Amino acid sequence: MVVVLLSQVGFWLLLYTHFFLSALVANALFWCAAFPAWASAGRRWWRTSATPDVSLALLLTAMTVASFWLLSQRFADEASEDAWGWLGFFGVPLALAATVFATLRVRAVRRATGFDGTVAADAKLGPRPATVAVIAAVIIALALVVFALLLAVSIGGPH
Repeated sequence: MVVVLLSQVGFWLLLYTHFFLSALVANALFWCAAFPAWASAGRRWWRTSATPDVSLALLLTAMTVASFWLLSQRFADEASEDAWGWLGFFGVPLALAATVFATLRVRAVRRATGFDGTVAADAKLGPRPATVAVIAAVIIALALVVFALLLAVSIGGPH
């Protein structure tokens, strides 16, 4: 969770210092690698619990809400407002992806748990890292397309 918080602080700092495209690319690459790594860790280290996955989804959702709330506070600094806004915009697909993965994990743990509460040794607990990578890449790619459209609309055409 600390790595997640530090990555988002780095994302905010890049946005704040006006390295917009670098920030988006770095954050997209980070999450395309982080989600499969998280899934792999979940299958290995917390086989019988979906709590870390749900915690990640809740953390990303809370960070997104906090970003939009801070955006609404109207800082005197325009760069700060822009950074909080884009952090919130990028947080929406991340929270969506984390929620999808947490849901898949919860369902897999429920299916693998017997009536006595034990988990079968050969049970498949959660999505495979490759599946997570594809889903995360698709969600993030769609978000980047929407961001590009938002930017194109806000810039406008020639006058």
